[in-house]
Amino acid sequence: MLCFKSFVSTFPPGVKSIGKVSAFGSQQGCVLGDANARKGRPDLVWIRNLKSSSVLGEVEEVTLGCSGNARYVSIHDEIKVQDLLASFSSSVVTAIWRHRNWEAQQLGYTSMNSLFARFLRGFSLTVLAVFIPMTSALAVYPDKPIKMIVPFSPGGGTDSVARSLAAGMSQVLGQPVIVENKPGAGTIIGSEFVAKSAPDGYTLLVATFAHAVNPSLIPAMPFDTDNAFAAVGMVAKGPNVLVVRSDSALKSIKDLVEAAKLDPLKLSFASQGNGTSAHLAGEMFENLAQVKMTHIPYRGAGPAMTDLLSGQVDMMFATASAISQHISSGKLRALGVTSLERSPVLKLIPSISETVPGFALESWYALFVCVGTPHEIISKLNDAINKTAQTTNFRGKLEPQGLVVSTGSPQELEAYVKREEMRWRKIVKENNIKAD
Repeated sequence: MLCFKSFVSTFPPGVKSIGKVSAFGSQQGCVLGDANARKGRPDLVWIRNLKSSSVLGEVEEVTLGCSGNARYVSIHDEIKVQDLLASFSSSVVTAIWRHRNWEAQQLGYTSMNSLFARFLRGFSLTVLAVFIPMTSALAVYPDKPIKMIVPFSPGGGTDSVARSLAAGMSQVLGQPVIVENKPGAGTIIGSEFVAKSAPDGYTLLVATFAHAVNPSLIPAMPFDTDNAFAAVGMVAKGPNVLVVRSDSALKSIKDLVEAAKLDPLKLSFASQGNGTSAHLAGEMFENLAQVKMTHIPYRGAGPAMTDLLSGQVDMMFATASAISQHISSGKLRALGVTSLERSPVLKLIPSISETVPGFALESWYALFVCVGTPHEIISKLNDAINKTAQTTNFRGKLEPQGLVVSTGSPQELEAYVKREEMRWRKIVKENNIKAD
């Protein structure tokens, strides 16, 4: 096996850690590569021991980037060099030799051509054994339970949608899809858990409106939303609904505006957390109606709804899925929907924009996975969403909640979220909206 014995304690300038690998044979390690290389496509990497943070004395494995993914190889003397190089693009081969040239200098060689000759004379490459098991794993996915992370407390609208979706996907995939609630920090705690999970398709994130807003609202995020996740598919969309208790003196949006102007900050509105649709809906309402109210954030729609029902807060721009049963039971009164026009499934409720021109907001639910998850796995998950969404059982659970089932490809979800990010970045900046 080819080893660079002089390469024991330093890396070339510009080389940094760019991601984890689960295993290289029996060696746990960290992938290292050119800092300027495209993400997910290191041209050549070295393995560092994660436990001791030291560089291995004999570097035996390398990674060659190919088509946006990594192929793992070892240096052996069984198959000729040309056989492996022929399977990679010329751009990747060029990058390999660029790195090889640096290592040759460390070993006392300066010519790329002479180094190439040394390879042809003395060494060859073969695909590392982990590549074949990886292919096999994709073929049988999923072969164990899948976790679906909900970044809110149990009992809210997102939790309800997630559990309906998980039940349907379990039947399609043939493995249990288990909902886990990880609330807090305006969805950041649950989202970070998924962002730092293994890119194997066994940890899913139920993302909402906050996924697109948080990057603008919270400057110091523990992850880069645009680069930490891979889109799987949209699930459903729907308006938020401004609700008050049934015994409230507020009977309409006009009543609310007049009361808020008469006594600024007296009226309070709950949300399921900073940066959520309920929070931003309240901020937008204040701005467009030129009123001031007090925002009370909670760690999920469940606790927020509990306090609304008990009279601890005055109102909430809640997701339709969170309040539908309470409207049906007569505990809450709907004053308006946040969509620009009346909702096709909530036709009797006026839109807020009828009283406050320009007001418009919609909630949405979608699935994401950690970036780096193989496309084949993402495709299987997307297919499971689409098949679940077609069932009368799933639609029967969502539509009474004021939601419209809305599925599509990962690319369509990614484009939608980009548009939402741009829209809300502008609104957050212009209105100087801050996380409480």
